[in-house]
Amino acid sequence: MQASEIIGRAAAQLIDEAGHTWPEPELLGHLSAAQRAIVKLKPQALTQTEVMQLQPGAVQESPGHVLHRVTRNMGTDGNTPGDAVRRVDEAVLTRFDPGWANDKRARDAVRHWMRDDQEPHVFYVEPPNTGNGYVEVTYAAQPPALTSPTDEIALSDDWEPALVAYVVSEALAKESGAQSWQASQMHYERFLQQVSGSAEAKMRWDPKGAMKRQQGVADG
Repeated sequence: MQASEIIGRAAAQLIDEAGHTWPEPELLGHLSAAQRAIVKLKPQALTQTEVMQLQPGAVQESPGHVLHRVTRNMGTDGNTPGDAVRRVDEAVLTRFDPGWANDKRARDAVRHWMRDDQEPHVFYVEPPNTGNGYVEVTYAAQPPALTSPTDEIALSDDWEPALVAYVVSEALAKESGAQSWQASQMHYERFLQQVSGSAEAKMRWDPKGAMKRQQGVADG
């Protein structure tokens, strides 16, 4: 889907198809912000899988917004699939093996990975890496900035209603008057609901929960 399609729908809701009040470049900027806002609220909305080279030691930096998974080792050339990497809890690993992060234990391949949710850009591997190892990772990617109405939207078409709601909300927010402000807030609440508050969104990104519902099992 091109950016122009989202902009056109937003302009129609604003009753400003000619762009007299909200020029196209302004709405394009709001649309770029909308994509970033969705990925921040719902990191699964835009994922990317690639092979990355590990840094020497236990501490590693995620290539994207949030690291979802370290899947497997990829050898020392980045092209040789190896053993799977298991996610573990750092506190549990430390309890059983306090010296797991010692660089003297460094190896080319890793067995475990850990993430601190307070530091989404950082993750840890065990054993520490020599700096020669590669792993396959999946992460939340940052949407590229939109520079033209012909640019393709980075997110799937499923996010079109949320994108439109965000653009309309931001456009109305610059207008003076209580009525415009209330309308802006209404569209923003709609955006939030479409991104993280709807049952459809929860099912889309919670496959275990979706399976339970299909089997008639209550959540919780």
